[in-house]
Amino acid sequence: MRIAILTHVFPPAGHPNAKLPGYYAKILSEAGHEVIVYSNKITSKTTSFSDLPNISVILTKDPLRLLNKNIGKTSFIPKTIYNLASSISYPDTFFLWVRNTIKRVERDGPFDKIIAFVIPASMFAEAQKSLSIKKNWIFVYQESITPYLKMYPNKSPLKRFFTKHTQCTEKTALEHAGKVIFTSSANRQAYIDSHLVEEEKTQHIPYFYSTTDGICETKQTNTSDFEISYFGNFDENGFRNPIKFFESLSIFLQKHADARKLTKVSFYGKWRPMYNKYIEKYKLSDIINLQPALEYTDYLNTIQQKTILLLIVSPNHNLFMPSKVVDYFKAQRPVLTFAPKGSEMWNCVTAAGMGEWLVEYTDEHAGAVAIEKLWQSFDKKELEVDKNKLNYWSDTVQSKVLIKTISQLIQDKTNLNT
Repeated sequence: MRIAILTHVFPPAGHPNAKLPGYYAKILSEAGHEVIVYSNKITSKTTSFSDLPNISVILTKDPLRLLNKNIGKTSFIPKTIYNLASSISYPDTFFLWVRNTIKRVERDGPFDKIIAFVIPASMFAEAQKSLSIKKNWIFVYQESITPYLKMYPNKSPLKRFFTKHTQCTEKTALEHAGKVIFTSSANRQAYIDSHLVEEEKTQHIPYFYSTTDGICETKQTNTSDFEISYFGNFDENGFRNPIKFFESLSIFLQKHADARKLTKVSFYGKWRPMYNKYIEKYKLSDIINLQPALEYTDYLNTIQQKTILLLIVSPNHNLFMPSKVVDYFKAQRPVLTFAPKGSEMWNCVTAAGMGEWLVEYTDEHAGAVAIEKLWQSFDKKELEVDKNKLNYWSDTVQSKVLIKTISQLIQDKTNLNT
């Protein structure tokens, strides 16, 4: 069977959102299918696909992203053009790339299955415009479009004006498609409740990690320090920030002064100076360690060596399952989580057996209690996780679900043709 995979970012090492398309491609290829990945030249950090030997990769041009890449810091006119294009592009700045890619897919066809990863929203908008969406299309949602826009309207007046049109276009596209897969169960339910897709057409297959990619075979976990580590950036608008964690840590250290000499907090990523005042306010400068972001393979090997991993989920990400959490699960380390109660990540971390270290995003006192529990387990050398529960988010389990889903679609098509 010939399968086309459409993803605006690739290869997996180039972007967090490219990991899942990479895993899909690898699993389907190993199952004996011919897989061709269509992606974006600009967003690929490397043109090496040596880790995907049986998969063809075709990179198509993206004029707007190319313009953005070539903009210098002092290039006023190109930057103005790009910003203007970004504000009026419908539904987003990827529409030219999607249009070019769909034309290429149509020329290279026919394909038995076309798996399109959303975001960008242009994926369904441009495909619907070209009338190419049929039952052989499968949309995979890593994020949310219409339900999210209802909760958090776009800042651009023009894009807010087109929100209703986006909803209609998305609904029509999903009606024509054969299957819609969601990485987030909350997002799946939001689409069903909004009558954007029929429930029987949907499937929940969560983000999952590879048991073979980019991680050293022998784990050397450092347990000499009570170290809490965060990997990633914080939002410029402050929705996802470390403030409540700092407050929780301060409360914990006031109660357990003896823990201070072993306590260490490491942040890997682009640090925002706006949070320095909180480090000073809570007198944490002696235990805070700021580090640059790591390359993907180094990141995977580093997280498994940490005592505790910190996950902070933005209040406006109730419908999302960040890919980072499955990397954390892969490392099999305890995860201290600050998340909105009842959110996708709240339910996910609970199911992973880490509910005792899970606190409501705004509750610094609950955060201090969670850190205290981690400290007590660390002090007793009993800081462990339930590896059997974490295995649910591995490719060992989820690849079987994916193959079964695709196989069912093939059978349905055979029955239909018969």
